[in-house]
Amino acid sequence: MLPIKKIDKIRSLYFDEGMKIVDISIKLKCSTNTVSKYVKNFDYSPKPKKCSNGLSEKILPYEDDIKELLKKERNGHYKQRLTGKRIYDLLKEKYPDYPCSYSLTVRQFKKIRLEFYSLLKQYVPLIHNPAEAQVDLAEFYYTVEDEKFKGYILTVAFPYSNAFFCQVFKGKSGECFLQGIKNVFLFIEGVPYEITFDNEPSIVHINDSVPRTRIASELFLRFKNHYGFRTYFCNPKSPNEKGNVEVAHRTIRLNILTPMPEIKDFDEFNKQLLIDCEKALNRRRKGIYHTLIKDLFKSDKKNLLPLPEVDFDVATYRKRKCNEMGCVSFKGRHHYYLAPRFVKKIVNVKITATKLYFSDEFFRPLCELERLHDSNTATCVNWGEYFKLLSAKPGAIAKCAIISELPETLREFLLDSDTKTKRKYMQIMHEIYEKEGYAKAIEVANEMANECIS
Repeated sequence: MLPIKKIDKIRSLYFDEGMKIVDISIKLKCSTNTVSKYVKNFDYSPKPKKCSNGLSEKILPYEDDIKELLKKERNGHYKQRLTGKRIYDLLKEKYPDYPCSYSLTVRQFKKIRLEFYSLLKQYVPLIHNPAEAQVDLAEFYYTVEDEKFKGYILTVAFPYSNAFFCQVFKGKSGECFLQGIKNVFLFIEGVPYEITFDNEPSIVHINDSVPRTRIASELFLRFKNHYGFRTYFCNPKSPNEKGNVEVAHRTIRLNILTPMPEIKDFDEFNKQLLIDCEKALNRRRKGIYHTLIKDLFKSDKKNLLPLPEVDFDVATYRKRKCNEMGCVSFKGRHHYYLAPRFVKKIVNVKITATKLYFSDEFFRPLCELERLHDSNTATCVNWGEYFKLLSAKPGAIAKCAIISELPETLREFLLDSDTKTKRKYMQIMHEIYEKEGYAKAIEVANEMANECIS
């Protein structure tokens, strides 16, 4: 069929200008039969286009057979799925006079199979109420002195308004997870009445013996009851159930954490992150172009639960026994060296998102160390407490791990010094450490080494 514009031209030349059919065919370069056809035709109503995917009506009576075969294979192994050729062979066996070609059968099989398996990938529109939230953890990368590290973003998103707030941490422990949520609660001055969570292993464990049975961690249950919100856990491997927070992760990475940030102090960086997220509320709500997110977020804030009067301490308490070197270990790969004097002693440990606080059996403070989050074996040493021991064993300095922690000048000076000088320096560093701390002890010793060299 000719385009309607050309048909209109044919009829205009014939009826309006009185041209002959032969002259019209010469002018428009088409046959006289074509011109005659459109001159005599008076029905130009729109008609649906015929199927252009190569399918034919003769395959329709066999659709039920194909669907029945697909139902039988549903519980089979994925390596033994039906193919188009196998469907064609089975239909030929069942119907000796099967009229459809191989290519037609394969095309129809692909179409039916797509519809058959697409039910699990079809979604329904959801309604989100004000003060509902979604929480999730995602990876990101940051730098420290040009060295690249992997961290984690904790995002609290509000689907009703599309507002989001985030915090970043070195690890993804339960303490980090809950500390990030707490920081957001304090910033927005309220608590969502319902929060949707992914099945994050740090806060919930799925019992494989009983399908869909979740066992929440003790710290999470304490946190939940302290703030009084309801919880909903997504089905495993179903990110579509918390699509809003998934989109928020992408927005944060592209608009806030780009280029790759350099983070020296996570506490200060997190404070600035909340301010940046608040500034992002000035953007327009997707799908509602004349409404700002900050205006919709007001409805979220009105429906938030009030903060409890008593603050929640996001921490886990443990008891550990120090080994022969005054070291406490966690999970067999994170080692914290406290002090030689704690050999074989039992200590109380308060574990937070960023630090570990050690105390004796009477809960008197001993020391605090940075928390290790590395997935591999890692070590954190309270070196100040080892100065006294090294003064008694100066020969161990060359092989001690502390040598790599010292400034280059002090390190080379101690390695080149005799035993008496090493002992003297360790005694001086121990005295300064007890009065003014580790950093000051290293600073003074480094200055002394500089003076001796010069």
